[in-house]
Amino acid sequence: MNIPQITEKMIAFSNGNIHDIDHLIRVWTYAKTIGELERLDQQT
Repeated sequence: MNIPQITEKMIAFSNGNIHDIDHLIRVWTYAKTIGELERLDQQT
């Protein structure tokens, strides 16, 4: 499953609740940024 598919499922799961969608996207963005700064590989 790729990121757009996961995002689509997350939006459906949250029933379109903007607060939840915003929170989940922010958490994912922070985690991705931290992983990149720690030089984690794609698999990790």
